[in-house]
Amino acid sequence: MSRNVLVQLTGIIAGRLVAAAAQALTIVLLARWSQPADFGLVISVQTILTALTVVVSLGIPQYIGVMRARNPHSPDISGLMHLSSRNSVFAAATFATALFIWGLIDLEVMHFVPLGLALGIQLHANAWDAIVVCDRQIGLFSSNLILRRTFGLTILIFLYLLQMPTVPAYCIAVLLSEVLYVTRIRKGSFFSPKKGSRIGAHAVFRSSKHFWVDAMSGQLRLLDVAVTGLLLGPVASGYLAVPSRIASPMMLVPSSFATLILPRVSAGGGRTARRSLHLAIGVTALLAVVLTLVAWYLPGLTLFFLGNEYLPSVPVTRIYFAGLVFLSLVYMLGAILQGLGLQSAVGKNSIVFSGLSLVMLSLGGYFYGLEAAAAGYVFATLGQVFGLVFLYLFHYRGSGSHISSASTARPRCTIASAPRDKGRHAGRSFM
Repeated sequence: MSRNVLVQLTGIIAGRLVAAAAQALTIVLLARWSQPADFGLVISVQTILTALTVVVSLGIPQYIGVMRARNPHSPDISGLMHLSSRNSVFAAATFATALFIWGLIDLEVMHFVPLGLALGIQLHANAWDAIVVCDRQIGLFSSNLILRRTFGLTILIFLYLLQMPTVPAYCIAVLLSEVLYVTRIRKGSFFSPKKGSRIGAHAVFRSSKHFWVDAMSGQLRLLDVAVTGLLLGPVASGYLAVPSRIASPMMLVPSSFATLILPRVSAGGGRTARRSLHLAIGVTALLAVVLTLVAWYLPGLTLFFLGNEYLPSVPVTRIYFAGLVFLSLVYMLGAILQGLGLQSAVGKNSIVFSGLSLVMLSLGGYFYGLEAAAAGYVFATLGQVFGLVFLYLFHYRGSGSHISSASTARPRCTIASAPRDKGRHAGRSFM
Protein backbone atom coordinates (compact mmCIF):
# COMPACT_ATOMS: atom_id res chain seq x y z
CA MET A 1 0.00 0.00 0.00
CA SER A 2 1.45 3.35 -1.08
CA ARG A 3 2.17 6.28 1.19
CA ASN A 4 -0.61 8.29 -0.47
CA VAL A 5 -3.07 5.52 0.37
CA LEU A 6 -2.04 5.53 4.03
CA VAL A 7 -2.27 9.32 4.26
CA GLN A 8 -5.73 9.42 2.73
CA LEU A 9 -7.05 6.49 4.74
CA THR A 10 -5.66 7.96 7.95
CA GLY A 11 -7.33 11.27 7.18
CA ILE A 12 -10.66 9.62 6.54
CA ILE A 13 -10.47 7.41 9.64
CA ALA A 14 -9.52 10.31 11.91
CA GLY A 15 -12.22 12.56 10.52
CA ARG A 16 -14.89 9.89 10.67
CA LEU A 17 -14.05 8.85 14.21
CA VAL A 18 -14.33 12.39 15.54
CA ALA A 19 -17.51 12.98 13.54
CA ALA A 20 -18.95 9.66 14.71
CA ALA A 21 -18.30 10.57 18.34
CA ALA A 22 -19.99 13.96 17.90
CA GLN A 23 -22.96 12.42 16.11
CA ALA A 24 -23.33 9.70 18.73
CA LEU A 25 -23.29 12.29 21.51
CA THR A 26 -25.90 14.35 19.65
CA ILE A 27 -28.26 11.37 19.40
CA VAL A 28 -27.55 10.40 23.02
CA LEU A 29 -28.53 13.88 24.19
CA LEU A 30 -31.64 13.82 22.02
CA ALA A 31 -32.64 10.52 23.64
CA ARG A 32 -31.64 11.64 27.14
CA TRP A 33 -33.59 14.90 26.93
CA SER A 34 -36.75 13.34 25.50
CA GLN A 35 -39.04 10.41 26.21
CA PRO A 36 -38.59 7.12 24.30
CA ALA A 37 -41.82 7.76 22.37
CA ASP A 38 -40.67 11.24 21.27
CA PHE A 39 -37.21 9.95 20.43
CA GLY A 40 -38.69 7.19 18.27
CA LEU A 41 -40.92 9.73 16.50
CA VAL A 42 -38.01 12.02 15.61
CA ILE A 43 -35.94 9.14 14.25
CA SER A 44 -38.91 7.82 12.27
CA VAL A 45 -39.64 11.19 10.66
CA GLN A 46 -35.97 11.76 9.84
CA THR A 47 -35.66 8.30 8.31
CA ILE A 48 -38.76 8.69 6.14
CA LEU A 49 -37.62 12.11 4.89
CA THR A 50 -34.15 10.74 4.14
CA ALA A 51 -35.67 7.89 2.15
CA LEU A 52 -37.68 10.41 0.12
CA THR A 53 -34.53 12.41 -0.67
CA VAL A 54 -32.96 9.25 -2.09
CA VAL A 55 -35.99 8.85 -4.36
CA VAL A 56 -35.39 12.37 -5.70
CA SER A 57 -31.60 11.91 -5.96
CA LEU A 58 -31.76 9.62 -9.05
CA GLY A 59 -28.58 7.93 -7.78
CA ILE A 60 -26.49 10.98 -8.75
CA PRO A 61 -24.25 11.07 -5.61
CA GLN A 62 -22.96 7.56 -6.36
CA TYR A 63 -22.97 7.83 -10.15
CA ILE A 64 -21.11 11.13 -10.31
CA GLY A 65 -18.21 9.64 -8.34
CA VAL A 66 -17.73 6.95 -10.99
CA MET A 67 -17.89 9.51 -13.80
CA ARG A 68 -15.43 11.83 -12.07
CA ALA A 69 -12.96 8.95 -11.59
CA ARG A 70 -13.08 7.72 -15.18
CA ASN A 71 -13.59 10.91 -17.16
CA PRO A 72 -12.81 13.83 -14.84
CA HIS A 73 -13.30 16.59 -17.41
CA SER A 74 -16.50 15.33 -18.97
CA PRO A 75 -18.99 18.20 -19.45
CA ASP A 76 -21.66 15.86 -18.13
CA ILE A 77 -20.30 16.29 -14.59
CA SER A 78 -21.30 19.95 -14.50
CA GLY A 79 -24.72 19.03 -15.84
CA LEU A 80 -25.10 16.40 -13.15
CA MET A 81 -24.21 18.87 -10.41
CA HIS A 82 -26.76 21.39 -11.70
CA LEU A 83 -29.40 18.66 -11.81
CA SER A 84 -28.48 17.62 -8.27
CA SER A 85 -28.87 21.23 -7.13
CA ARG A 86 -32.33 21.50 -8.70
CA ASN A 87 -33.38 18.21 -7.11
CA SER A 88 -32.15 19.45 -3.75
CA VAL A 89 -34.16 22.67 -3.97
CA PHE A 90 -37.25 20.72 -5.03
CA ALA A 91 -36.89 18.28 -2.13
CA ALA A 92 -36.30 20.99 0.49
CA ALA A 93 -39.25 23.09 -0.71
CA THR A 94 -41.59 20.10 -0.96
CA PHE A 95 -40.72 18.70 2.47
CA ALA A 96 -40.95 22.06 4.21
CA THR A 97 -44.25 22.95 2.56
CA ALA A 98 -45.84 19.57 3.31
CA LEU A 99 -44.72 19.65 6.95
CA PHE A 100 -45.90 23.26 7.35
CA ILE A 101 -49.37 22.45 6.01
CA TRP A 102 -49.57 19.37 8.22
CA GLY A 103 -48.35 21.50 11.12
CA LEU A 104 -51.37 23.77 10.74
CA ILE A 105 -53.45 20.74 11.75
CA ASP A 106 -51.04 19.28 14.32
CA LEU A 107 -48.76 21.92 15.83
CA GLU A 108 -46.17 19.36 16.92
CA VAL A 109 -45.43 18.54 13.27
CA MET A 110 -44.39 22.17 12.74
CA HIS A 111 -41.23 21.35 14.70
CA PHE A 112 -40.03 19.18 11.80
CA VAL A 113 -40.08 21.91 9.12
CA PRO A 114 -36.36 22.76 9.65
CA LEU A 115 -35.56 19.04 9.41
CA GLY A 116 -37.29 18.84 6.03
CA LEU A 117 -35.21 21.77 4.76
CA ALA A 118 -32.02 20.23 6.14
CA LEU A 119 -32.47 16.87 4.44
CA GLY A 120 -33.24 18.56 1.13
CA ILE A 121 -29.95 20.47 1.41
CA GLN A 122 -28.11 17.29 2.39
CA LEU A 123 -29.11 15.73 -0.92
CA HIS A 124 -26.85 18.14 -2.82
CA ALA A 125 -24.10 17.87 -0.21
CA ASN A 126 -23.84 14.15 -0.94
CA ALA A 127 -22.98 14.87 -4.58
CA TRP A 128 -20.25 17.29 -3.49
CA ASP A 129 -18.87 14.60 -1.17
CA ALA A 130 -18.35 12.31 -4.15
CA ILE A 131 -16.57 15.05 -6.10
CA VAL A 132 -14.08 16.02 -3.39
CA VAL A 133 -13.27 12.39 -2.57
CA CYS A 134 -12.55 11.69 -6.25
CA ASP A 135 -10.35 14.78 -6.36
CA ARG A 136 -8.37 13.50 -3.35
CA GLN A 137 -9.39 16.45 -1.16
CA ILE A 138 -9.50 14.20 1.87
CA GLY A 139 -8.61 17.04 4.23
CA LEU A 140 -11.62 19.05 3.10
CA PHE A 141 -13.90 16.02 3.26
CA SER A 142 -12.82 14.98 6.76
CA SER A 143 -12.65 18.46 8.31
CA ASN A 144 -16.02 19.39 6.86
CA LEU A 145 -17.60 16.26 8.28
CA ILE A 146 -16.16 17.01 11.72
CA LEU A 147 -17.41 20.59 11.49
CA ARG A 148 -20.91 19.45 10.51
CA ARG A 149 -21.26 17.10 13.49
CA THR A 150 -19.59 19.27 16.12
CA PHE A 151 -21.44 22.40 15.00
CA GLY A 152 -24.77 20.56 15.13
CA LEU A 153 -23.94 19.26 18.61
CA THR A 154 -22.98 22.74 19.80
CA ILE A 155 -26.19 24.29 18.47
CA LEU A 156 -28.31 21.58 20.11
CA ILE A 157 -26.69 22.16 23.50
CA PHE A 158 -26.94 25.94 23.12
CA LEU A 159 -30.66 25.85 22.28
CA TYR A 160 -31.33 23.39 25.08
CA LEU A 161 -29.66 25.74 27.56
CA LEU A 162 -31.97 28.47 26.26
CA GLN A 163 -34.88 26.25 27.40
CA MET A 164 -36.01 25.41 23.87
CA PRO A 165 -37.87 22.06 23.65
CA THR A 166 -35.59 19.22 22.57
CA VAL A 167 -37.29 18.23 19.29
CA PRO A 168 -37.30 21.68 17.62
CA ALA A 169 -33.82 22.35 18.99
CA TYR A 170 -32.53 19.18 17.32
CA CYS A 171 -34.23 19.99 14.00
CA ILE A 172 -32.81 23.53 13.93
CA ALA A 173 -29.35 22.22 14.80
CA VAL A 174 -29.47 19.76 11.89
CA LEU A 175 -30.56 22.52 9.49
CA LEU A 176 -27.80 24.96 10.49
CA SER A 177 -25.13 22.26 10.33
CA GLU A 178 -26.21 21.24 6.81
CA VAL A 179 -26.16 24.85 5.58
CA LEU A 180 -22.63 25.27 6.94
CA TYR A 181 -21.52 21.95 5.45
CA VAL A 182 -22.67 22.52 1.89
CA THR A 183 -21.47 26.15 1.86
CA ARG A 184 -17.96 25.22 2.97
CA ILE A 185 -17.56 22.21 0.68
CA ARG A 186 -18.62 24.22 -2.38
CA LYS A 187 -16.12 26.96 -1.60
CA GLY A 188 -13.28 24.55 -0.87
CA SER A 189 -13.70 22.16 -3.80
CA PHE A 190 -11.35 22.27 -6.80
CA PHE A 191 -14.37 21.68 -9.00
CA SER A 192 -16.65 24.45 -10.16
CA PRO A 193 -19.69 23.48 -12.27
CA LYS A 194 -19.76 25.27 -15.60
CA LYS A 195 -22.74 27.50 -16.18
CA GLY A 196 -25.15 26.49 -18.89
CA SER A 197 -24.46 22.75 -18.62
CA ARG A 198 -27.82 21.00 -18.42
CA ILE A 199 -28.78 17.34 -18.57
CA GLY A 200 -32.28 15.94 -18.49
CA ALA A 201 -33.30 13.76 -15.57
CA HIS A 202 -34.48 10.99 -17.90
CA ALA A 203 -31.11 10.76 -19.65
CA VAL A 204 -29.29 10.63 -16.32
CA PHE A 205 -31.56 7.99 -14.86
CA ARG A 206 -30.91 5.62 -17.76
CA SER A 207 -27.28 5.41 -16.62
CA SER A 208 -27.64 5.95 -12.87
CA LYS A 209 -30.64 3.73 -12.17
CA HIS A 210 -28.61 0.85 -10.72
CA PHE A 211 -26.93 3.19 -8.23
CA TRP A 212 -30.36 4.59 -7.40
CA VAL A 213 -31.78 1.12 -6.73
CA ASP A 214 -28.88 0.29 -4.41
CA ALA A 215 -29.24 3.60 -2.54
CA MET A 216 -33.00 3.09 -2.26
CA SER A 217 -32.53 -0.37 -0.80
CA GLY A 218 -30.16 1.02 1.81
CA GLN A 219 -32.75 3.58 2.87
CA LEU A 220 -35.46 0.92 2.87
CA ARG A 221 -33.46 -0.91 5.53
CA LEU A 222 -33.40 2.23 7.67
CA LEU A 223 -37.18 2.24 7.97
CA ASP A 224 -36.83 -0.31 10.78
CA VAL A 225 -37.70 2.20 13.50
CA ALA A 226 -40.77 3.48 11.65
CA VAL A 227 -42.06 -0.05 10.97
CA THR A 228 -41.51 -1.02 14.61
CA GLY A 229 -43.47 2.03 15.72
CA LEU A 230 -46.41 1.01 13.53
CA LEU A 231 -46.39 -2.59 14.81
CA LEU A 232 -45.38 -2.29 18.46
CA GLY A 233 -45.98 1.36 19.34
CA PRO A 234 -43.84 4.48 19.85
CA VAL A 235 -42.10 3.26 23.01
CA ALA A 236 -40.83 0.13 21.24
CA SER A 237 -39.63 2.28 18.34
CA GLY A 238 -37.71 4.39 20.85
CA TYR A 239 -35.98 1.29 22.21
CA LEU A 240 -35.09 0.11 18.70
CA ALA A 241 -33.84 3.58 17.82
CA VAL A 242 -31.06 3.17 20.40
CA PRO A 243 -29.08 0.57 18.41
CA SER A 244 -30.42 1.72 15.06
CA ARG A 245 -29.32 5.34 15.49
CA ILE A 246 -27.08 5.79 18.53
CA ALA A 247 -24.85 2.87 17.54
CA SER A 248 -25.06 3.68 13.82
CA PRO A 249 -22.36 6.41 13.98
CA MET A 250 -19.93 3.50 14.29
CA MET A 251 -20.85 2.77 10.67
CA LEU A 252 -19.40 6.09 9.54
CA VAL A 253 -15.98 4.49 9.15
CA PRO A 254 -17.01 1.63 6.81
CA SER A 255 -19.38 3.93 4.91
CA SER A 256 -16.50 6.38 4.40
CA PHE A 257 -14.33 3.61 3.03
CA ALA A 258 -17.17 2.66 0.70
CA THR A 259 -17.33 6.27 -0.53
CA LEU A 260 -13.58 6.17 -1.16
CA ILE A 261 -13.49 2.68 -2.67
CA LEU A 262 -16.13 3.10 -5.38
CA PRO A 263 -14.39 5.65 -7.63
CA ARG A 264 -10.95 4.10 -7.04
CA VAL A 265 -12.04 0.61 -8.06
CA SER A 266 -13.86 2.13 -11.03
CA ALA A 267 -10.60 3.66 -12.24
CA GLY A 268 -8.16 0.99 -11.02
CA GLY A 269 -9.74 -2.34 -11.93
CA GLY A 270 -8.97 -5.77 -10.51
CA ARG A 271 -5.82 -5.06 -8.51
CA THR A 272 -7.50 -2.17 -6.72
CA ALA A 273 -10.51 -4.40 -6.06
CA ARG A 274 -8.38 -7.05 -4.36
CA ARG A 275 -6.66 -4.50 -2.14
CA SER A 276 -10.00 -2.92 -1.31
CA LEU A 277 -11.39 -6.32 -0.33
CA HIS A 278 -8.52 -6.87 2.11
CA LEU A 279 -9.18 -3.41 3.52
CA ALA A 280 -12.89 -4.17 3.92
CA ILE A 281 -12.16 -7.35 5.86
CA GLY A 282 -9.71 -5.54 8.15
CA VAL A 283 -12.08 -2.66 8.89
CA THR A 284 -14.94 -5.06 9.60
CA ALA A 285 -12.79 -7.16 11.95
CA LEU A 286 -11.80 -4.03 13.88
CA LEU A 287 -15.45 -2.96 14.10
CA ALA A 288 -16.39 -6.41 15.44
CA VAL A 289 -13.81 -6.11 18.22
CA VAL A 290 -15.06 -2.66 19.21
CA LEU A 291 -18.71 -3.75 19.24
CA THR A 292 -17.89 -6.82 21.32
CA LEU A 293 -16.25 -4.64 23.97
CA VAL A 294 -19.17 -2.20 23.96
CA ALA A 295 -21.70 -5.05 24.22
CA TRP A 296 -19.93 -6.40 27.32
CA TYR A 297 -20.37 -3.12 29.20
CA LEU A 298 -23.65 -2.13 27.55
CA PRO A 299 -25.98 -2.15 30.61
CA GLY A 300 -23.75 0.24 32.52
CA LEU A 301 -23.21 2.45 29.49
CA THR A 302 -26.95 2.62 28.80
CA LEU A 303 -27.72 3.52 32.40
CA PHE A 304 -25.03 6.20 32.46
CA PHE A 305 -25.79 7.88 29.13
CA LEU A 306 -29.53 7.33 28.66
CA GLY A 307 -30.98 6.52 32.08
CA ASN A 308 -33.29 3.83 33.47
CA GLU A 309 -35.97 4.40 30.85
CA TYR A 310 -33.79 2.89 28.12
CA LEU A 311 -32.51 -0.21 29.96
CA PRO A 312 -35.06 -2.43 28.12
CA SER A 313 -33.18 -1.58 24.91
CA VAL A 314 -30.02 -3.49 25.99
CA PRO A 315 -30.97 -6.97 24.64
CA VAL A 316 -32.11 -5.64 21.28
CA THR A 317 -29.00 -3.47 21.02
CA ARG A 318 -26.73 -6.49 21.46
CA ILE A 319 -28.59 -8.31 18.70
CA TYR A 320 -28.27 -5.29 16.42
CA PHE A 321 -24.52 -5.13 16.95
CA ALA A 322 -24.14 -8.36 14.97
CA GLY A 323 -26.10 -6.72 12.19
CA LEU A 324 -23.74 -3.73 12.18
CA VAL A 325 -20.80 -6.05 11.54
CA PHE A 326 -22.61 -7.58 8.57
CA LEU A 327 -23.65 -4.12 7.36
CA SER A 328 -20.01 -3.03 7.28
CA LEU A 329 -19.32 -5.74 4.72
CA VAL A 330 -22.45 -4.80 2.79
CA TYR A 331 -21.24 -1.20 2.42
CA MET A 332 -17.70 -1.94 1.31
CA LEU A 333 -18.15 -5.13 -0.70
CA GLY A 334 -21.09 -3.52 -2.47
CA ALA A 335 -18.92 -0.52 -3.41
CA ILE A 336 -16.19 -2.83 -4.74
CA LEU A 337 -18.63 -4.73 -6.94
CA GLN A 338 -20.22 -1.53 -8.22
CA GLY A 339 -16.79 -0.24 -9.17
CA LEU A 340 -16.21 -3.49 -11.09
CA GLY A 341 -19.32 -2.92 -13.18
CA LEU A 342 -21.84 -5.08 -11.30
CA GLN A 343 -24.20 -2.24 -10.36
CA SER A 344 -27.29 -4.05 -11.59
CA ALA A 345 -26.55 -7.24 -9.65
CA VAL A 346 -25.64 -5.31 -6.49
CA GLY A 347 -28.83 -3.27 -6.76
CA LYS A 348 -31.01 -6.36 -7.16
CA ASN A 349 -29.30 -8.07 -4.24
CA SER A 350 -29.77 -4.98 -2.08
CA ILE A 351 -33.43 -4.42 -2.87
CA VAL A 352 -34.33 -8.08 -2.28
CA PHE A 353 -32.60 -8.40 1.09
CA SER A 354 -33.51 -4.91 2.31
CA GLY A 355 -37.15 -5.67 1.67
CA LEU A 356 -36.71 -9.07 3.30
CA SER A 357 -35.16 -7.42 6.38
CA LEU A 358 -38.32 -5.37 6.95
CA VAL A 359 -40.53 -8.40 6.32
CA MET A 360 -38.60 -10.51 8.84
CA LEU A 361 -38.55 -7.64 11.32
CA SER A 362 -42.32 -7.24 10.96
CA LEU A 363 -43.07 -10.95 11.32
CA GLY A 364 -40.73 -11.37 14.28
CA GLY A 365 -42.12 -8.31 16.01
CA TYR A 366 -45.76 -9.18 15.38
CA PHE A 367 -45.53 -12.78 16.62
CA TYR A 368 -42.70 -12.76 19.18
CA GLY A 369 -41.82 -9.19 20.19
CA LEU A 370 -39.02 -6.68 19.84
CA GLU A 371 -36.00 -9.00 20.23
CA ALA A 372 -37.34 -11.39 17.59
CA ALA A 373 -37.88 -8.42 15.28
CA ALA A 374 -34.25 -7.41 15.68
CA ALA A 375 -33.04 -10.98 15.09
CA GLY A 376 -35.04 -11.28 11.87
CA TYR A 377 -33.60 -7.98 10.67
CA VAL A 378 -30.04 -9.14 11.38
CA PHE A 379 -30.48 -12.50 9.62
CA ALA A 380 -31.69 -10.74 6.48
CA THR A 381 -28.59 -8.52 6.55
CA LEU A 382 -26.41 -11.63 6.79
CA GLY A 383 -28.22 -12.98 3.74
CA GLN A 384 -27.28 -9.83 1.85
CA VAL A 385 -23.62 -10.41 2.69
CA PHE A 386 -23.83 -13.95 1.31
CA GLY A 387 -25.38 -12.55 -1.85
CA LEU A 388 -22.51 -10.11 -2.36
CA VAL A 389 -19.91 -12.81 -1.69
CA PHE A 390 -21.62 -14.97 -4.31
CA LEU A 391 -21.42 -12.11 -6.83
CA TYR A 392 -17.72 -11.60 -6.15
CA LEU A 393 -16.80 -15.28 -6.35
CA PHE A 394 -18.94 -16.36 -9.29
CA HIS A 395 -19.86 -13.26 -11.29
CA TYR A 396 -16.56 -11.40 -11.01
CA ARG A 397 -13.88 -14.00 -10.31
CA GLY A 398 -15.84 -16.72 -12.07
CA SER A 399 -15.81 -14.70 -15.29
CA GLY A 400 -12.01 -14.45 -15.20
CA SER A 401 -12.08 -10.65 -14.90
CA HIS A 402 -9.85 -10.79 -11.84
CA ILE A 403 -6.91 -12.26 -13.78
CA SER A 404 -5.97 -8.92 -15.26
CA SER A 405 -5.76 -5.91 -13.01
CA ALA A 406 -6.97 -3.77 -15.88
CA SER A 407 -9.92 -5.93 -16.86
CA THR A 408 -13.32 -5.20 -15.46
CA ALA A 409 -16.81 -5.28 -16.84
CA ARG A 410 -17.22 -1.55 -16.73
CA PRO A 411 -20.62 -0.03 -17.15
CA ARG A 412 -21.58 2.79 -19.44
CA CYS A 413 -20.49 5.72 -17.30
CA THR A 414 -21.02 8.73 -19.54
CA ILE A 415 -24.24 10.25 -20.74
CA ALA A 416 -22.57 11.84 -23.70
CA SER A 417 -19.18 10.75 -24.93
CA ALA A 418 -16.31 13.01 -24.00
CA PRO A 419 -12.54 12.69 -24.36
CA ARG A 420 -10.69 11.32 -21.35
CA ASP A 421 -8.52 14.02 -19.89
CA LYS A 422 -6.75 13.53 -16.59
CA GLY A 423 -6.42 16.77 -14.73
CA ARG A 424 -4.04 17.77 -12.01
CA HIS A 425 -6.48 17.19 -9.19
CA ALA A 426 -9.34 15.17 -10.61
CA GLY A 427 -10.03 11.49 -10.68
CA ARG A 428 -6.62 10.01 -9.86
CA SER A 429 -6.50 6.47 -8.59
CA PHE A 430 -4.55 5.97 -5.38
CA MET A 431 -4.59 2.20 -4.93
